[in-house]
Amino acid sequence: LPESFVGAWRKDVLPLTEWHEVGKPLFLPWEDGTPYGYGALKNQRQNVADAQNGERNNALYKAAVGLYSLVAGGELREDKVSAELMSVALEAGLGEEETVRTLQSARARGIEEPRRSNNG
Repeated sequence: LPESFVGAWRKDVLPLTEWHEVGKPLFLPWEDGTPYGYGALKNQRQNVADAQNGERNNALYKAAVGLYSLVAGGELREDKVSAELMSVALEAGLGEEETVRTLQSARARGIEEPRRSNNG
């Protein structure tokens, strides 16, 4: 997706969480996450991509809850998670409005359940 598109929906529809609301990042400022977070993002992105028609939105919701809980735990940068999930959902055939609603709902739940790697 073009950065202008991702930036537009992310800021207006799915605003970024401020770091005081979530866990302190476990990665450097120029990184998007920890190795654990990157692994989880890659796996969950693939789960959404592999979901069958009729199961994609549910797969997106489950993936997003888990990933936003890692955001809350400081394992991943929220804008990276949002952009990757939006991209894979649209590629899988979900509509933009449906995807944004699903991400908003999943984010609200995931942020409330911070999660970190057991190695952290």
